[in-house]
Amino acid sequence: MNPIEEAEHKTDQVASEVAVTKLPDALLRTALAASQELVVILDRKWNVVWSNDSFRVACPGTVPGCPFRSFLSEASADNLEAVASESDRFDVEVHHLAPGGMLIVSYRFLTYSDDLIVGLGVDRSSEMEVVSQMAVLIEELEREVNERIRLTEELKALAVTDGLTGVYNRRRFDERLADEWQRWVRYGERFGLMLIDIDHFKSVNDTYGHLVGDEVLRRLGKTLRGFVRKEDVVARYGGEEFALVALGVSLEETEELAERLRVRILETPMPALVGNITVSLGISSPESRGVDTAAEVLNRADAALYRAKKSGRNQVVVSDR
Repeated sequence: MNPIEEAEHKTDQVASEVAVTKLPDALLRTALAASQELVVILDRKWNVVWSNDSFRVACPGTVPGCPFRSFLSEASADNLEAVASESDRFDVEVHHLAPGGMLIVSYRFLTYSDDLIVGLGVDRSSEMEVVSQMAVLIEELEREVNERIRLTEELKALAVTDGLTGVYNRRRFDERLADEWQRWVRYGERFGLMLIDIDHFKSVNDTYGHLVGDEVLRRLGKTLRGFVRKEDVVARYGGEEFALVALGVSLEETEELAERLRVRILETPMPALVGNITVSLGISSPESRGVDTAAEVLNRADAALYRAKKSGRNQVVVSDR
């Protein structure tokens, strides 16, 4: 081969080597762009540099610079961070937060250069194994949600319930009395109020101790809960005093209810040392004479209770009509 032919051959060889060098990159980019797999290229901070169509369909809103973590569930993001710190080449399963629901994708991540990480993912959401896993996850999630709802309801109940007697506490009573007063003012819906006080309760505590006194209060609370209708309100007003709001009844009907309740309490079994207990009751309603506010309804019932105590106890006294 003469020098000219040798020079021409070397020129052709260099040109071929350049073409061969460029060819794989061009083919690779085309193949990755058209791949059914989810392909994403990330920088070292796990921000998206480039993604193919399949990835952008699975994760709408993908743009260069957005965090890869923003498309993952919180648990997947934390798991990825932990696994990624261990190796430059690893496999991991993640949960993508997609518009139509959660996608389960198996990724292989590998370091492409000092600056880039390539992720190749396969959507496994429709595989039977994954469907079964999702069913279990959904079931667990439903149980967790239901448990949270149950605990929330319990907390709400505890916030308005007297721990010893199981009836409403004073705070809830005040709220319900205000509500019923507003219904009376707006719609004329009747209600009656009873204040109930255990006779000689101090002597029970002094003679038998507070544990016995607490048991008396518990049994009285149970009796009151069993006496009232579902729509009525019964609460521990303070100490040995209880309050009952009976809905949809007149003052006269409230008096009849109070008398039946007095007898029911008298017949309620109490600790053997104590024997039966008696109560005094004062009642009132919005129909009582000169009542213009919910506070006045309460004051009238309190005044009637005071008269019942002064008149010998174990009786029902009605506020001024």
